[in-house]
Amino acid sequence: MLAGSGLGKNAQAIVGQGEVALILESSPDALLERLEEAAGLRVVTLALRETRQRLERAARHLDQLREQHAGRLAEKARLTAEAEEARRAEALARERLEVQRGLFEARRKALAEEIERLRARIGALEEERQALNARAQEERELQEAAERERALAETRLYELKAAHAAKESEARLLGRELEHLQAALRRLEEERARLTAERAKLEGLEPPRKPEPPGTEDEEARLHEERDRFQRALEEAREKLAALRRAHEEQRRAYQAYREALARYEAERGAYESARSERERWERVLQESRAHLEQLEAQRTEKRARAEALREERRRLREQRDALRAEAEAARREAERLEALVAGGADLAEGPRKLAKWRLAGTLGVVADLLEVPQGLEAAAEAALGPRLQWVLVEDEAAVKTAVERLKREGGRATLLARELARPRTRELSSWLGEPGVVGAARELFAIRGERRLTDALFGDTLVVEDLETALALARKAQRVRMVTRAGEVIDPLGSVSGGRAPRSAGERLALRNRLKQLRTEQSRAEDQLAELEERLAARERALEALQLDALEEAWRGRDRKSV
Repeated sequence: MLAGSGLGKNAQAIVGQGEVALILESSPDALLERLEEAAGLRVVTLALRETRQRLERAARHLDQLREQHAGRLAEKARLTAEAEEARRAEALARERLEVQRGLFEARRKALAEEIERLRARIGALEEERQALNARAQEERELQEAAERERALAETRLYELKAAHAAKESEARLLGRELEHLQAALRRLEEERARLTAERAKLEGLEPPRKPEPPGTEDEEARLHEERDRFQRALEEAREKLAALRRAHEEQRRAYQAYREALARYEAERGAYESARSERERWERVLQESRAHLEQLEAQRTEKRARAEALREERRRLREQRDALRAEAEAARREAERLEALVAGGADLAEGPRKLAKWRLAGTLGVVADLLEVPQGLEAAAEAALGPRLQWVLVEDEAAVKTAVERLKREGGRATLLARELARPRTRELSSWLGEPGVVGAARELFAIRGERRLTDALFGDTLVVEDLETALALARKAQRVRMVTRAGEVIDPLGSVSGGRAPRSAGERLALRNRLKQLRTEQSRAEDQLAELEERLAARERALEALQLDALEEAWRGRDRKSV
C-alpha cells in the first residue's frame, strides 16, 4: 500500500487521504509489513526471519545434541561403571575360582592321602586277616591234635579199664586159689605136725621085742613095709609142702606183680584224669577265648563301620563347611564393596550425600537408604518416589534448621522432610485392591523402617499395578488415583502418563541396597550354618573319640601277642 509513497528516513510517507483509514485499521504486523515493503526491506526482513528460524532450529538441534551428548556422557559413565563392576566381578570370580581351585586341590591331595592311608590300612588288614587265618588253622590243628590225644587217652583208658577188670578177676581167682592153698597148707601143716608127732611117738617107742617064732620074719617085713610106707607118705607130704610153698611163692609174686600193675594203673589213671581235667580246662579257656575273640571281632567290625560312617560324614561336613566359607567370604567381599559404594553416596546428589556422611543429630537418613522394597518392585518404588528418593528424613524442625545451616556453610542443597511436619495422604484404596492386575497400595508394599507416618506421607494414595494396560484401564474410571507399574510408568490422577524407555539405571539404587541387605542376610545365615557345621563336626570328633577304636585295636594286638 505504501509502495511508491516516498517513505523517508524518518519512516514518514505521503499517502492519500483515502488510505489513512485503511492504514489506521491495519494490525501492527500488517502495518509493519506494509512499511517494510514500502521501504524495500521486505527481502531483508524475510531473510532475517528465516535466519532467526534457522538459528532457533540450530539452537534446538544444539540442545538436542547437548542432551544427546549428556546422555552419551551418562551412558559412557554408566558403561564405565558397568565395566568397572564387570572387572571387579571378574576379579571376584577369578578370586573365587582360585579359592575353589585351591580348595579342590587341597581336597584332591587330602583324598589322595586318604586313599594311600586306606590302601596301607587295607594291606595291614589283609596281613592281619592272613595272620588270623594262620592262627585259626593252628588252633584247628591244635584242636584236632587234642581230639586225637583225647581219643588215644579214651582208648588207653578203655584198655586200662579192661586190664583192670581182668586183673581184678584174676586177683579174685588168685585170692580164692590162695585161700584154697592156704587151707591146704594148714591141713598139710596139721598133717605134718601129726606125722611129726607120730614119728616122735614112733621114735620114742622101744624096739619091739623079737617075737617068738614062728612068724617073726613076717612081722618084721610087715613093719619094714609099714615104715617104708610112712616114709613115702612123709616124702610125699614134704613134696606137697614144697609144692605148696612154691605155689604160695608164685602166688605171692603174682600178687606182688598185680599190686605193682594196679599201682601203675592207678598212676596212669590219675595222670589220665589230670590230663583230662587239664584238657577240659584248656577247652574252657579256648571256648572263652573264642567267645571273647568273637565279641572283640563284632565290636571291632561295628566300631570300624561306625568310625567309617563318622569319617565319611565328617568329610562331607568339612566339604560343606569349606564351600560355605567360600560363599560367606565371597558374600562378605561383595557386601563390603556394595556397602562402600552405598556409603560413598555415588548415586546421590551432593546435598543428600553430605548429610548422610555427616550424620547430624536428629537425622534419620536418606529415603533410598531407609526404604524397604520387595524384590522385583525396585523400579516401581523409584518411579513412585521420583526425586523424593533422595530426600533426607529428619525428626523435627530443629534438625531441618541444623542441616540447612550446615549445607549453607559447606555447600550443597537437599530436600528435607521432618517427621513432625509430614502430612500423610491416606486415601482409602481398598476398593481398588480387588481389581485385576493391582499389586497393592504402595504404602503397604514399601516401608520406611520404623516410620509409618513418613511412609504414608511419601507414598500417600499411590497404587502399584502390573503394567500400563492395567493402569490405563483403571484410569478410565471416574475416581482416579496415582498409579505406578512394575516397569516404572507413572499415571497421574490428572491423566498424564510418564513412561517410555527407562534409563538402564532405573531401579538400580534400590536394587543395589536390596542386594546389600540380601548379602548381609546370606552372610549371617552362612555364619549360622558354619557355626552349626562346626558344632556338628565337633560332635563327630567327640563320637570318634568315644568309640575308643585305638584302645580296641590295642586290645586286639594284645590278644595276638598272647596267642603267639
